[in-house]
Amino acid sequence: MAARKKRTRYSEAERKKILEAAASGGLTAEAVKKQFGVTPVTYYSWRKKYGVGRKRRGRRTSCATS
Repeated sequence: MAARKKRTRYSEAERKKILEAAASGGLTAEAVKKQFGVTPVTYYSWRKKYGVGRKRRGRRTSCATS
């Protein structure tokens, strides 16, 4: 049986730094895993929580003009 890797705790500042580095470098979740050791699930949850590194998409609404 393989030994588990010890869990690393990241501070909020470290999380934001990783997210900003990923956004500026155009890194994928898999690349973030290789470079920083953060799993894709964790990366996506941080991105959702802090809203960093993500292009905001506006909601398309139809405007009815009369």
